[in-house]
Amino acid sequence: LQNYLMNDPAYMRLYSIEGGNERIIQELVNRVNATYRMEHKVTSIGLTNTHKYQVTATYNNQSQQEEFDFLVIALPNNYLPELE
Repeated sequence: LQNYLMNDPAYMRLYSIEGGNERIIQELVNRVNATYRMEHKVTSIGLTNTHKYQVTATYNNQSQQEEFDFLVIALPNNYLPELE
């Protein structure tokens, strides 16, 4: 179905982002009041008893856990199997 919709010009348009895709991240950081982590390798995501997301990640070879109300995660599909 997705490939079929991509053939419909009313459904899909191509856009370019001045400055490249990195600008999306920079604009989100500038516009959204939230905690964000860059260059962290997420190793697991779980749900706590209080219905928050517990994220385990490594940064500078140190593991850390944090809880969040919601998550936005950007990663290539081939990294999905590495998450718990």
